Amino acid sequence: HELVLVAAGKGDIGALFERDPRHSPYDRPQRTLVLCYFAGASNKEGYGVSFNVVPGVGEYFVMPGLTTTGTCDMGLLEAIPGGPMDYWDDIESPAQHLEKFKEALNQFFPWEHGYVRDKGLTDDLGVAVGRLVPAVRKPVGTLPSGSHVMGLGDVVMLNDPLTGQGSNHAAK
Repeated sequence: HELVLVAAGKGDIGALFERDPRHSPYDRPQRTLVLCYFAGASNKEGYGVSFNVVPGVGEYFVMPGLTTTGTCDMGLLEAIPGGPMDYWDDIESPAQHLEKFKEALNQFFPWEHGYVRDKGLTDDLGVAVGRLVPAVRKPVGTLPSGSHVMGLGDVVMLNDPLTGQGSNHAAK
């Protein structure tokens, strides 16, 4: 093929694209990302994407969503590594994840806690914890065969999720 595009930022395929140290100042994650899909739509008036910040602690995004089980609120906590909300390493079950998530909202974002206080998860897959190192990579990768491929999205620019922009910046 004359053009092969790669748009997967995770896994071994991302290693085909060399990190650009000139545009990648970080060598460790800038946030611990904690996701929870709460069953049922929010009762917030005029609800869209909501963003909250507590300096020194982290951020909380919440937005409406639709899953295979119906409507939901997608909550994303972004804990500053080593900060007071970064306590997600020992979670062993979706139920424990949900409980800790609600505790974090109650402690750090109490004005948001009331919307999910009595909600459960959409299903046991409605949780996630992760960390990523923001990086800019060179846009052309080389396959083992010597052929070249072009990167898009997270392959080329993996952002700290603070802005909620993700690979949209790379597309621009």
